[in-house]
Amino acid sequence: MNEGSRKDLRQKIPLTLTPNDHLFKNGDLSGIWGNAMEVDADRTAFHGVYWKGMRYLSRLSLRVSGMEPLPITPLTDGGNQDSPFSFSVIRLGPSITPEMNENESSPSVVDGPLLVLHNRFCAPNGLEDEIRIDNHGMHEITLPVSLQIDADFRDIMDIRGIRSHWPVHTVEKKLSEKDNSLLLSCVCEDSIRRESCIIVHEPHLFPTSKGFEGHIRIPAYGYASFRVSTLFQDTGRSFPPKSFLIADTIARREAQDSRKDKAFRSRWARIEGEGFPFDRWRNNALRDLRILLSPQPSGPFPYAGIPWFSTPFGRDSLLTGFFTLWAYPALAKSILAFLAAHQAKTRDNFRDSEPGKILHEFRLGEAAHDPSVPFSSYYGSVDATPLFVALSAAYLDKTGDRRFLSRIGPALDRAMGWIENFGIDPSSGFLVYSGDTEGGLIQKGWKDSSDSVFHDDGQIAPHPIALAEVQGYLYMAYRGYAAVLGARGDRTGSATYTRKARDLKKLFNALFWSDAIGMFSLAIDGKGRPCEVRSSNAGHLLFTGIAEQKLARITAKELMQDDMFSGFGIRTIGSREPRYNPVSYHNGSVWPHDNAIILEGFSRYGFLREASLLARGYFSALSSFPGERAPELYCGFSREKEDSSPLPYPTSCRIQAWSVASIFMVFHALGTLSERRGKKTSPQEGTSQPERGKRLSLHIPHSILYSVRRSTDHR
Repeated sequence: MNEGSRKDLRQKIPLTLTPNDHLFKNGDLSGIWGNAMEVDADRTAFHGVYWKGMRYLSRLSLRVSGMEPLPITPLTDGGNQDSPFSFSVIRLGPSITPEMNENESSPSVVDGPLLVLHNRFCAPNGLEDEIRIDNHGMHEITLPVSLQIDADFRDIMDIRGIRSHWPVHTVEKKLSEKDNSLLLSCVCEDSIRRESCIIVHEPHLFPTSKGFEGHIRIPAYGYASFRVSTLFQDTGRSFPPKSFLIADTIARREAQDSRKDKAFRSRWARIEGEGFPFDRWRNNALRDLRILLSPQPSGPFPYAGIPWFSTPFGRDSLLTGFFTLWAYPALAKSILAFLAAHQAKTRDNFRDSEPGKILHEFRLGEAAHDPSVPFSSYYGSVDATPLFVALSAAYLDKTGDRRFLSRIGPALDRAMGWIENFGIDPSSGFLVYSGDTEGGLIQKGWKDSSDSVFHDDGQIAPHPIALAEVQGYLYMAYRGYAAVLGARGDRTGSATYTRKARDLKKLFNALFWSDAIGMFSLAIDGKGRPCEVRSSNAGHLLFTGIAEQKLARITAKELMQDDMFSGFGIRTIGSREPRYNPVSYHNGSVWPHDNAIILEGFSRYGFLREASLLARGYFSALSSFPGERAPELYCGFSREKEDSSPLPYPTSCRIQAWSVASIFMVFHALGTLSERRGKKTSPQEGTSQPERGKRLSLHIPHSILYSVRRSTDHR
């Protein structure tokens, strides 16, 4: 592919996933292939096997007698075997008769296709393939077999169009008959040598510049099989290592992973309740979480999503930690430890870095080393830092783990220091942000599309921006930090932050409430003017506890009106807003994590009717998705009838950490709703997490489930 056609592709690559695109991930390895596990970036530009954000294989295709065997069994994202890292497909090869010796004719020969069984295991740094070709005929045959293999070492950021140029890459190919290997290597623009080594464990397939080819003999009524081992590295050490030459079989890898999977699932709380397939939904979510969790020195960390965001994100992981805290607090612990280790230490306007700020995004790969791209370690989130403080406090409240809180205590103090020294606008008392002018983000809340913050006339709000939900997170951070200081024995400091939380709540309810829209404004802009737009952001305020009871009641009712609630969930903005588009990313779509937060808020305030209807919409949407897997988002069209399904969003990540984990927040909200409704204390006086000590199971009362099942009318 020449540079000119690359330029055209960069402008025209559709990032829309179809049912024929299948996702995989294990650690830093991820990617997309077709129905037969084939990769061909010339045919589908974003297909590939990526490692640490770079495409290490752009072509990986099996041919038997010159043709690609056709798949006859289905694939699913994230594995179609017991292990989420293991894939298997049965394929039909060419007809047997043309492959027979012309002198071997017999009236008893029955023509028919060859059968190809293809198994693959995705390791954290490579692939292991086992291919078996069955001969059902009565004569021995010899087949030409080839593997077409190539690599372009492209950064996924370039595939997504982040950079304005694609560097020129020269890929070197080294063949070794001794090891029966093919080494593809490239010194990329960042001066790092990246290498893909492929070894075929079959003496009759030989390495070539295009892959491997040769002839394989298959006995009558028998089969022939061979293994292919692929390994990626970026250190330039000698290749291949001895251990790689005798790589584990897929069966051994699957057995090892089965033990890991069993141990992983045993650590999570179980869900009890009748009338819904809670156990199946829980297991589906745990399977996807295993795919997304990547090992780090601080423990497993949930990468944001595949295929486009297979990397650490601060906000996404923190909300994932909140969602799962009641069920598996160890995940929140490793999230906090990772983010504490990557906390900003210096001021760097290009990366929106200031001392104490918590990470927005962390990237590896060539583009991450490009001085024109800020995303290697980028801090352009206004909400990650208060969420870090709030989750730290919630973790302490849940576990009583003072030793860990002491360990991250300096990071916690620096985070609060950033909030007060850099984040708070002294004139308003609110936590604000301004957009980057050097390639970073314009909007820095969770709805970070450039047009996501606007007024009721559609005009984009001028900066600096004080987002509604961010003030709620700040409220949680103040209250949480007060609790942490109290645990340290600092009564004076604790009282100070308790007062700050109280003052913020009073100020917020006075200035953000809008009678005109019946809920809290989306934001207050740099001129002090509220953005009176009906949005899901207002629902987050119930999760945080900052909303006064009366205003929370009105907000909950309005969120369930037809312009906000689609039938499958609450839209990001109302359908009558000027920038509403049901197929936009942030201005009219429905996000599972967004709805789980709102549902927890309804539960927190004891709003049974709204919670029941929203849970019903969530479950209906979940049931309609392939594999009952909640995607990153889906379109905001209204539900026309009971048996209809939500329309997929075309470029959505199919597996997204906070979407996957959202089911645990929904479980928690329903399980504790009856308890919270019976409390006499106001929501803001309580805690957003259950009592200390791990629950091995969560029971959702029958009365709540009955309310969810019968919720049909929200007027």
